[in-house]
Amino acid sequence: DFSGGALYGTVHFDDPQFANPPYPAAQISVYPAGESLAVASAVSSPEDGSFIVAGLDTGIYDICASANGFVPETLQNFAFDGNDTVEITLEPYTGTIFGVISPDSITVWVFALAEGDTIGFGDTAAGEYEITHLPEGVYSVVAVPLVPEYSVWETSGVALAEGESLRVDIRLEMAGVVREVEDAVGDDYGPGWYLYPTDQVFVPGVFDITYVKIRDIEDKYQFEIGVREIPDSSVVWWSPYYPPLNLQKIDIYIDCHSGGARVALPNRNAGFVATDASDFAISADGWWKGLLASNGQDIFSNFTQNVDAVEVSADTTNNRIYISVDKSALVDNLGMADTANFDQWDFLVVMMGHDADGVEGVRWVNSGTNNQWQINGGADGDIDPNIIDLVAMPGVDQFGNPKEPGRSQEEMLDYTIQTPVQLETHRSYDISPPVIEYQIPSQIVHLAGRRGVYFEVKIDDDVAVERAFLFWRNVGGEWQAPVPLGFRERVGAFVGDIPAEAVNPDSFEFYFYAEDPSGNATYLPQDYPDTAEPEPPTYPFSTVSPVPTRVVPPITEIDTVEISLAVNTFTDSVAEKFPDGTIFVVRREDIGSWVDTVHIRYFACAPEGK
Repeated sequence: DFSGGALYGTVHFDDPQFANPPYPAAQISVYPAGESLAVASAVSSPEDGSFIVAGLDTGIYDICASANGFVPETLQNFAFDGNDTVEITLEPYTGTIFGVISPDSITVWVFALAEGDTIGFGDTAAGEYEITHLPEGVYSVVAVPLVPEYSVWETSGVALAEGESLRVDIRLEMAGVVREVEDAVGDDYGPGWYLYPTDQVFVPGVFDITYVKIRDIEDKYQFEIGVREIPDSSVVWWSPYYPPLNLQKIDIYIDCHSGGARVALPNRNAGFVATDASDFAISADGWWKGLLASNGQDIFSNFTQNVDAVEVSADTTNNRIYISVDKSALVDNLGMADTANFDQWDFLVVMMGHDADGVEGVRWVNSGTNNQWQINGGADGDIDPNIIDLVAMPGVDQFGNPKEPGRSQEEMLDYTIQTPVQLETHRSYDISPPVIEYQIPSQIVHLAGRRGVYFEVKIDDDVAVERAFLFWRNVGGEWQAPVPLGFRERVGAFVGDIPAEAVNPDSFEFYFYAEDPSGNATYLPQDYPDTAEPEPPTYPFSTVSPVPTRVVPPITEIDTVEISLAVNTFTDSVAEKFPDGTIFVVRREDIGSWVDTVHIRYFACAPEGK
């Protein structure tokens, strides 16, 4: 029941695509002439385009018809007498956005959006789509895969002119990207001057990494590695197992916890800085693939291998390499890698040429003139890295802050600066203090006539020991000036002397201090929690310490040291250390073949000037 008259009408669509029903649903809005507020509306029927606008009073109206994909049409100043019929024809917009979708096996919905509103919906079939009836404007094209393994794809700023047909191809990305790094195009030259082999299979860009993406996919990590050009089988077809990886060899080094190897895999001619030692390495080419755990060692024979935990594939159309590794296989001497701390892990992706079999199969970089099969730009020896391109992917620090980028590829691979080259993902980031180890001897011996009582202590650090000191005093006295400790390579320890004439041999105490270049410091003995600010110990090493494990013996003065060495116990040389730190080296070649035993007597002597 309503008062007023009824406006009857039909909307026609001047478009061959809609020559037959169903027709688009057109919105009919009726406005008092010259005004912007509609007083009545209706929707046309998809079956025949008809509509009825009821409840209109007689008067002068503007009647507007609009449908998605068509130019709106308005009948202005229409005199309605209470019972009228109108015919409205809508012309289509003629802009089109189209393209191909890859992978073509994925079912996708494609939309064209303008200012957040859906303007067009594309028909998709066999990896292609087309969105028609679009007006001039700037669009975002959105593709929504109907499978969870792929992410929504979107591009914005697509400017479409009136009547234009514009191609926009869609490349779907697998879901789960947790880290992504773009790499410079054209840096496939090692330190800056390597040249490709001359054979035609080595097409430009075949060793050029353009980006790396890491995905967390349930029980695996997947590495997607973009390469500027991966030639298909019409160019090279050698790989029997994992085509089309015919030319490339890729290493992925993972630093996920303390320790690790300081050397890269065999034949890479490269190492790592201490803060980026490699815990795991994934290596893959067209002939071999595998995961290797360094177990905190540099000796390759002590690495453990798992060839079943890695999957490899490649796409020559989109120039991508996919390498996946099982999370459960990331196990080494420290146990299972802690994937909960993945954000702190560092990755280094390295590109080389493949040659020969197994993990060692690397195409060498040679010196001299470039030739058909070898890369040019190296040195005469094996000091040059066989690495053509690399991508560093540092994680965050323990506070969640991004780590500061390390040196550039060109700096890291420049073998004229340092050999072997040292790779890193980030600038040295040292938060661990030095580690001091001191074994209390059964006796402390001092050679009579020597000025110093010799002390030896092991100190290690992830980066370097910047400085180290020995603090000492006679019990009950003042702490004396700290004694600098210097590293002595032959004994692999830091050494120093307490002044013999000043120390009370029966009642003295001491402690050690060390600091690294980042200012991380430590004391030994340590009486503070690891999380606290370092401070000198409450109970140092002492002849009268109340802590049994810190009691040291008094200093014993002796005049002579005698040592007997069986010649058959050493084949090259043997070094003996005396109480003042002096090292006496005996070489086997200096001893006659008839000698069974060498006797060494070391006498105390007065210092110079006494």
